[in-house]
Amino acid sequence: MPFTFQMSIFFYSAILTAFLPSLANGYIDLYISHKEVQRILGFDGELFYIRDGRENKNAIAHQLMIPESIESIVWRWQDKRMYSMISTLYDMQLFTLDHQVLHNISTTLKNNGRMPAVEEQEFSVNISCKPTSDGNAIVYFHLNLTSVDINELGHSNYRLKFSFNKICRRVGDIPKEVG
Repeated sequence: MPFTFQMSIFFYSAILTAFLPSLANGYIDLYISHKEVQRILGFDGELFYIRDGRENKNAIAHQLMIPESIESIVWRWQDKRMYSMISTLYDMQLFTLDHQVLHNISTTLKNNGRMPAVEEQEFSVNISCKPTSDGNAIVYFHLNLTSVDINELGHSNYRLKFSFNKICRRVGDIPKEVG
């Protein structure tokens, strides 16, 4: 029997499945670093939203309180799979309904693209208050990740919906550090 195209696809799929288990979706990380958690929240530890492909639903559901002195949140992420032709795609939305309090919300991410492969990278979510406004503003950050999984011959979807409660105080009202 001659070697057909269908046989070659099956053969290569079997080799990839057997010898490259790191192609599975268990290799995605998304978190806020120890240094950043210390800066924003004042305690020790990393805040993992996804670690080795497992979602931390409690962390995702928790609304993060952002003090008035913090204007950006630096995230770290990576797709640790070694095979570069298979990538995790993302699309995101960043929005608020509280425009009267916030000056600007932005991110260093494009609206969609590829998650960084192999090497960990940073991106930031920037939230700044109007200098003349007092109050709180809820900021929503929706991040969808789609990852191909050769072992399952399918894909995995992560639909992450984060919210932040940004505290804003008039510039003259922010207490000065005593030191």
